[in-house]
Amino acid sequence: MQMDTSKPTNTEANTNSDECEELKVAWVALREINDGNASGCKPCLLGRAVVEGFFYQFGRFFILKPPLVSVVIFVCTLVILGVLSVGFYNARLETNEEELWIEKDGRLKVEIEYTERYLPSEDTASNELLIQVVRNGDFRSSLGDHLDLLRKIRAISVHRNYESYKLDDLCVKNAFPSTLIPALDALLTGLNPCTVLTPLDCFWEGSFIHEPANTLTFQKKECNLDWSHNVSWSNVNISEVMNCLEKDSSNSGIIDVVKKGLDQAGVEGYNERSCFQESTFGSDCPSQVAADVSETLRGGCTGFATKAMNWPEQILVAGNPWRDAIPGAKPEALQTIIQLMGANVLRQKYNQTHKDVHFWEEVLVEWEREFTRVIASFHGKSGDQFHGWSSHSATDVVEQFSETGPELIIIGYLLMLLYCAFAFSRFDLVRSRAGAGSVGLILVVCSCAGALGLCSFVGIPFNATSLHVLPFLVLGLGVDDMFVIGDSFFENDDLLKSRPDDISLKKRITETLRNVGPNITLTSITNSCGFFLATLIPIPAMSTFSLQVGIAVVFNYFVILFGFTSYVVIDTFRIKYNLMDILCFIPIRRKSKKQDTTAEGAREISTVPGRDTPEENDTKEDGNPPADMADIQPADPTEEIRTPHNEPKLSKESIRNKLSRAFHFFSGHSIITKLVVNYYSPLLQNFFAKLVILAIFCCVLVPLSITGCLQVKDGLNLLEIVPQNTKEYGFVEASLNYFTFFDIYVVTKKIDYPNKQFELLQMQEELENLRHVVKHSEVTGSPFWLKDMISYYETFEHRICVLKEATLDSQLYSTLEGLIGIKEHCSESILLKEAKVMNNEEKVISIIPPQAFYHFLTVWLAVDPVHAGVALPEFRPVPPKWEADTISVLKVSLDNSSLPTSPDHFEYAQMPFYVDGLQDTADYVELITKSREIIGKYSKDGISAYPRGIPYVYWEQYFGLRDNVLKAIGLILLVSFVTASFFLMDPWTGFILVLMLILTTVQVFGFMGWIDIRFSAIPAVTVIVTVGVAVESTAPLAFYFVQACGTLNQRMHQALQHRFTPILNGGISTFLGIIMLAFSPFPFITKYFFVLLLSCIIFSHINGMILLPVMLSLIGSPSQARPKGQPLCQ
Repeated sequence: MQMDTSKPTNTEANTNSDECEELKVAWVALREINDGNASGCKPCLLGRAVVEGFFYQFGRFFILKPPLVSVVIFVCTLVILGVLSVGFYNARLETNEEELWIEKDGRLKVEIEYTERYLPSEDTASNELLIQVVRNGDFRSSLGDHLDLLRKIRAISVHRNYESYKLDDLCVKNAFPSTLIPALDALLTGLNPCTVLTPLDCFWEGSFIHEPANTLTFQKKECNLDWSHNVSWSNVNISEVMNCLEKDSSNSGIIDVVKKGLDQAGVEGYNERSCFQESTFGSDCPSQVAADVSETLRGGCTGFATKAMNWPEQILVAGNPWRDAIPGAKPEALQTIIQLMGANVLRQKYNQTHKDVHFWEEVLVEWEREFTRVIASFHGKSGDQFHGWSSHSATDVVEQFSETGPELIIIGYLLMLLYCAFAFSRFDLVRSRAGAGSVGLILVVCSCAGALGLCSFVGIPFNATSLHVLPFLVLGLGVDDMFVIGDSFFENDDLLKSRPDDISLKKRITETLRNVGPNITLTSITNSCGFFLATLIPIPAMSTFSLQVGIAVVFNYFVILFGFTSYVVIDTFRIKYNLMDILCFIPIRRKSKKQDTTAEGAREISTVPGRDTPEENDTKEDGNPPADMADIQPADPTEEIRTPHNEPKLSKESIRNKLSRAFHFFSGHSIITKLVVNYYSPLLQNFFAKLVILAIFCCVLVPLSITGCLQVKDGLNLLEIVPQNTKEYGFVEASLNYFTFFDIYVVTKKIDYPNKQFELLQMQEELENLRHVVKHSEVTGSPFWLKDMISYYETFEHRICVLKEATLDSQLYSTLEGLIGIKEHCSESILLKEAKVMNNEEKVISIIPPQAFYHFLTVWLAVDPVHAGVALPEFRPVPPKWEADTISVLKVSLDNSSLPTSPDHFEYAQMPFYVDGLQDTADYVELITKSREIIGKYSKDGISAYPRGIPYVYWEQYFGLRDNVLKAIGLILLVSFVTASFFLMDPWTGFILVLMLILTTVQVFGFMGWIDIRFSAIPAVTVIVTVGVAVESTAPLAFYFVQACGTLNQRMHQALQHRFTPILNGGISTFLGIIMLAFSPFPFITKYFFVLLLSCIIFSHINGMILLPVMLSLIGSPSQARPKGQPLCQ
């Protein structure tokens, strides 16, 4: 057996016996136990021997006909990765927010698919938002700027196919009933404005944003009405027009019906509204200038239909001091909402075959982008800030986020390349391994490309997180295994003769894989399992990202095991033939073998008398790995160098050798190992130092971590998702500060609408009373088509039967009476009255007669289109519409077979709500929870419904998120324990290892609480991955500790001596791999990935390099093999 000739020290750690060194190899230990020379745990050693033997035999494969087989393996590895990388041509980038953030096959996904089936996104209106942050004390000037900007927005023109489209061509408009009077129809159609929710509607000046797109004239001299120049909302009074037209006896009946409908909707004009300035655009204020314009805004505003269009104050004006009526306080922000039609609605409206849905989508997107550009470039007189957000802004942010420039990736990879080259470099141009380190990094890059190419082949889509984070994360994790293999192989360079022969190469490659093969297998299994288990998070953006990284980790394991190991063999032959490192085509002339051996300080490999020589061991046929290489110890570079005959070497060294020794001493591996051996390890062996370290962890770090864990809140700051210094960032910031407005809907599915009216009314009232729901009006509440329809018929009935109005309306009323079997006019109500208890209060509820429900509904849609338009029922299938004269056609069509006959005819309908005041995740969760509870309660009564809207899309992920994360962490800890116990054959050390993983996870999660990182699907992935990353800094030390022989302190010292440097190199390489994430233009990349991964690296290495050695030296398991007579624990 070879003796350790290194100079002993006085520390306990360096008193290892030769027997202990020999017993590190499982097969040798078993042989010694069978020979009676040692004692230990034979089952444990047998299990280790099987695993080590597998990797030993695997290593022999690389030196078959060296280096031919290694060259073939290396080339095949590159070819396979190159072929797989071609899959990038099939890569698909996912930018659809719903596809990224909605749980696949989950409840929300099913609901969205149902909505898309009946109400595709091309059919739905979109909201374009304008926020003005008031910075000037002159609020009238701020309102003037708001008006100027809205007029500029109305003037935006989009050109397509030699045609231009403006806001009036694209916006949502409420329909007026047809009158069959050409002059009146032209007037109403021309005046019909876009649906714009704006604070300017509180003032007469609001009429200027509703000016007709074309010049309108209207003259009735007999009524003194002369708008021969231009009719607009700033000068027209609809009541005067209707009263004038009603004097014409030939049209009086129809005019009366239309007039009553317009009166019920409150369609008049703007002339009666106060002004915020005396004159606007050359027109004087027709009423009075408001003394306090901010007070005029209190309570909200109304559109051109004052009874149907109620804009709540909360969505128009912001400013808590002003809302609290603090004297002198002014509104702090204003908001206007413009509604645009969907692409398919535009296609149906213009009905031109060459203009399909795609054409109109392009028009809308271009108009929306011009909308935000105009707002961003506007500079008013008030000095206020203006921010815009279109329905396409979110997609623009995702697409911008998905555009990853190569600069950061190139810089990050160059940093890693330099570090890998430095870590393996030597001053000797031949024996330097910088080329091997560089090739190892290139293999990791190719491995990542091949893995992602395979993902593209199988259809796994990429997303913004994949593009910005994955290249750096995989790079940082990938080189760790390379450092473990490289350090283990290259630390024996100084033990070789100057020109290694095939036998020494065989020894080194097999021993290297025997030592580190189980180690890198454990870390790779744990890492890959961590990412694969992270796919349990039901958010597609995060689950696909985790799946891609997991596949990349698996690829990296096999590429390093095959590709890098084969290149190490090739590089060894480069040294054998004296070729320069990196520039391997340049030969280097060297001294003779003896002189070279002397200059390099190599030590002869001696054999122990009575043992087989290396040559003999290599030719054994029992398949067991020989033990000779276990005796090899790295030379101490500071030790006096002696010849094989123990004689001093040459006293005069050349300048080259001096520089070589100096460079070798100050290289990372040598100086770090020296510091660990001479200072750090003896410090950790001190019992008092151990107590201090345990006290710091137990009394400081652990309590701080637990406290931080309790402070972690769910949520995601939207500002951290949007790039800084962009117009989108400015809007999101203003929106979060002043407006948290969302429109949501409750969709009712295929139910018995005629016989479930009371339940629908009751459910709508309960939803309307939720804390964050904003009522459009304190009197009428939120719009709901059924409630508005019943209200219309109550008013209709009051006019006919109470006021006794003898108009065409009475004929319609008689027709409806006939439908439900009432023979005597006004003898009983056409509505059913029922006493019901609603909100613990008994009320008399009116409902539509079920047998005539769909007749009443279609009549209401025809005669009261303004209320119907505000209620947005979106019936599917679309009910039939009455054309032309609502009376003559109605008499004929009431029995038309096109009317619904089935009670559950509608498969889709909806009721709209506004929500406001959602400040944090708890508010969103409360809204989602309570609204779903109410809907669920009525499902027992046959009401099949579900909610939809942005709060449900982005915040429903928090339901069950923590449970899924805990489940994933629990599974990966179980996998880590089972894998570590199997490879170590030591469950107790596996348990200590898992404790380190748990501690690191708690520390990272607690760190989130201290720096206010909120918990969502994004940091959830990092928390899960923490377990896998932490294994990299703990498993190598635990492996060597289990293999070592001696006292607990001795084994801890040996583990630090041989594994501290590769662990540190792995940590530095991982840090360099992710450092470029710190320079990402997206704050959430920096905060949620770089900062968290950096904390994971720091905490895992603190635990693995400080706490774990102390724990192993105190409560570590006994040696699996001990020289005979040595006690179990020393």
